Amino acid sequence: MEMITQNHIYLSKRLRVLLPVGHGENTPECVATAVKNLMALGFGLKETLIERLRTLDDAQISAWYQSVLPILQEMVGAHRKFTPMYPNFPHQVMEASEAELFFNAMTHYFGFHLSDALGDPNLVVLPNYDKEDRPSLEEFHELRWIDLGSEDDFNSIFTKLVAANGSLSETDKEILGWFVNNRDVETLLPPQIPQKETLATLIALMDDKELLVGHIKTATDVLRVAVAMSGGDVSLAEPSKFRSFSKRERRFLLDCLEHSGNSCTEDMLRWKERWVRLGERLHPGDFKRRFPLSLTAFGILRNNLPYKTYNAKVERSIIDGDTTEALILLSQRPGEFARRLDHLLRECSESAKVLQSFMKVADQVSTPVLLQAWGHFRGRDAINHRAFFPKGNAAKVQLTDKPLPQLPEETIQAVANGIRQVLVQRFSKLPSLGHCFIDARLKQQIVPFSQRSASRALNTVARGSWFNLPDGDTVRFFCWWKNINSSDDWQSRGLPQE
Repeated sequence: MEMITQNHIYLSKRLRVLLPVGHGENTPECVATAVKNLMALGFGLKETLIERLRTLDDAQISAWYQSVLPILQEMVGAHRKFTPMYPNFPHQVMEASEAELFFNAMTHYFGFHLSDALGDPNLVVLPNYDKEDRPSLEEFHELRWIDLGSEDDFNSIFTKLVAANGSLSETDKEILGWFVNNRDVETLLPPQIPQKETLATLIALMDDKELLVGHIKTATDVLRVAVAMSGGDVSLAEPSKFRSFSKRERRFLLDCLEHSGNSCTEDMLRWKERWVRLGERLHPGDFKRRFPLSLTAFGILRNNLPYKTYNAKVERSIIDGDTTEALILLSQRPGEFARRLDHLLRECSESAKVLQSFMKVADQVSTPVLLQAWGHFRGRDAINHRAFFPKGNAAKVQLTDKPLPQLPEETIQAVANGIRQVLVQRFSKLPSLGHCFIDARLKQQIVPFSQRSASRALNTVARGSWFNLPDGDTVRFFCWWKNINSSDDWQSRGLPQE
């Protein structure tokens, strides 16, 4: 859809709609027709929503139906026109000659070269066949039920997105933009915004950027905000071109940088080239009396002055075998400690001391990082191949079969058990969810820590998840690919899970 709407947000996120009480009269056939037509798409209307529809007149019901129909069609893919190469498959293919099949295939493949030459990705060459009438496939579809919602429930979508620990997809960012433009989001903001990418995106969207200035803690946060204001990649996986900022925006960014703490210069050195380019847009020399610390930091970057960073100190202490110093430094940043824990246990001979120091600060590590660390140590030596998903908006994966250096089994178990205990204690303090049933099939699902590369879909699952096909005699799927800059050979296959 070209523009996101309230109905689109509520239906895609909660399968609910907002519908005011009407005072009209309608015919039963009008409501029944709307219900029946939506059932054809796989959606049913709950009784509360049907009762609300009955308070509207026929014209209002028709207008509501026309507003939700394209959204629901898009959610299930019914908005696209499906044009198969052989509309009368399978007998059409079985009855065709080898020459006909060969000619159709070669013409179709040639169409992709023509598409590239003309720069038209929608150009697809297909044979022209008349479609024969055939009875519809009779199969049972379990309906997805649409309910009547409320303003508070709808507004909570914004609050939960902003409070999410994981990075947001492009669709979720569009939803944030809709709320900023159509709601008083100041009253909807959560107490904490744990995801810095979300914070930067939100600040860039808002007119009153001072409203969230208290959430900006580091120089990297400031860099993300500047990138977001320039329409770039807030994950910082790709370099971004900074736009020209107004004087007010320059003061805002420099003020945030000035109050970003003692590690300001070190954080800026992590992204040195980008900060140098940003400095060309901020002109910190114009505010040298107001923001002296920022001016000094930019001077170190531009003039390549010596500065010993935190990571350099950690690496030097590990290389020198100074375990005590390494533990003191890493304890200052528990998240970094968790990420380096395996490396530290391999390099330091005092594994018990390392584990003891980590457990003292483990409760300060974020839940996603702890979960990943627990999963890593729990199955450290059981996996022959390791996969890495580089940070960014593209769903790319790196695979290696190089094994990790060995660690004593008792050390691995001690780390895994210690992290699990911290997680159990943390979760035990959360409000009860009541009586819950945990489906055993969730063991095959990967916890989604990041949604950067998530696509808009009816159902989304994390990469690496498994699904067992249900009983039945019909499998319907569609796979399409097109090489971009190389002639890679792809295969599509089904793998039985043993």
